Amino acid sequence: MGQDIVTTPENIEKIDFLLVGSHYSDRPGFYRSLASQFSERGFTAGLITACYEEHQELCKDGIFSICLSQEVKISSSLADKTLKEECSKLENKYNIPSLRDFVFTEMCYYGEPRNYLLRKAVAYFKWAEKFFTEHQIGCVVQKQGGEVHRRVIYRLAKNLGIPVIYFGQSLFPGKMLLHSDEMNQLEDFQFKSWDEIKPEDKEWIEKYITQFKKDKGIFTYSFVWDQEAILVKIIRKFYLYAKEGDWRRLRIAVRKRLNKYLLQIANRVISRMFYSKPSMESPFIYFPFHVPDDSQITIRNPQFYDQEFLARYIARCLPVGYKLYVKEHPGSYLSLREKQLLRKEENIVLCHPKINSHDLIRHAKAVIIINSTVGFEALHYFKPIVVVGNWTFRGIGISFDVNNLFELSKTIKPALTEQPDANLVKAFLVSLKNSCWDGSIYTRDINYGIVVDSLIKKRDKLISSAESKSSVGS
Repeated sequence: MGQDIVTTPENIEKIDFLLVGSHYSDRPGFYRSLASQFSERGFTAGLITACYEEHQELCKDGIFSICLSQEVKISSSLADKTLKEECSKLENKYNIPSLRDFVFTEMCYYGEPRNYLLRKAVAYFKWAEKFFTEHQIGCVVQKQGGEVHRRVIYRLAKNLGIPVIYFGQSLFPGKMLLHSDEMNQLEDFQFKSWDEIKPEDKEWIEKYITQFKKDKGIFTYSFVWDQEAILVKIIRKFYLYAKEGDWRRLRIAVRKRLNKYLLQIANRVISRMFYSKPSMESPFIYFPFHVPDDSQITIRNPQFYDQEFLARYIARCLPVGYKLYVKEHPGSYLSLREKQLLRKEENIVLCHPKINSHDLIRHAKAVIIINSTVGFEALHYFKPIVVVGNWTFRGIGISFDVNNLFELSKTIKPALTEQPDANLVKAFLVSLKNSCWDGSIYTRDINYGIVVDSLIKKRDKLISSAESKSSVGS
């Protein structure tokens, strides 16, 4: 009980870096290590999390931490009329077009009822407003994610003019992207033409592309029952829900897990009749599916949540003689109904999810993406990339960008005849690497000192930029 004193608001007023966790525990020591590195540099750091286990870990080390499941009570008796009024107030106050859409991501993640999540959003906004009033927050730092508490804290911080930093992708070894909003905009990028690139960088990019193709790196997701560590983690999460007395969430979690994996087993067996062996000799365009619950779709491209519809529309827009090769994300499976609808299209080939994307990219005439890492991979093969969604790298000149789906067929046509400028692509990759921040949180051994140094520099850059805009405006 004595350790819980650390979490009371009276004990701390200033938090230079407020870290925001998830419902699940991160890798052991992740937030503790970040907080320690901030402390060594003279900054205070604390954590807001929905994971009680992670909260306890920080409390034991005397680090400021708040567990939302312990701190915030979500009303179950809020009348529908009152809930609508509260939601309307929040939508107006924080310029949120729709709170229904705002909570959609967590609804997809965990299978929570929408009305419960709306009540949760109302409760979290009220709590966060009080918390930000009682504390002087210097900067908010979090990973990508669409849980309600993450989005609430992001909106509140933005409304108060507090810098927000999201950890982005690590596309190059020891480098990472950092973003100041949940749309993953490319903020620190400075393009240099091929003629401006240094000789040592030109030498590096040639070796890098050769090695990238040789490695053919791809994200793989093994079936959960084959991974003892993941199974243990799931059981531990169920145990924590029971220990905290959160029976509602325990029921939902167990039901969702059983539904997911039982259906996945059935899907695996039956799906064999839907997959076709792709012919690499026939002219085709490659379209990779996203994990549907991922924030790349639910936040940054919600209009494409029904990817099966988009795939069928793309197939309709292809010139005669071309096929569309589609592949499920290795971490997710389409429903049997969706597979059946795709198979009805005579020019769609449904490839097995275990096929390496690099093989499909290498033989494709073009690649069509929403916001997939396959687009980044395709650059290394100098393939035409047609972008229909909010891709981080659209608008730079390295892709054929679709602004309206009505124009899709008109955009695909030139992509099949115009080859990308190899020097432009190589110049982009060098410029991107040089624009990334030092450090990475997606490696086996994280250098927390380097990561924290980059976070401090990014925060300072955001503050300086805001001050410059303010002085120009005045």
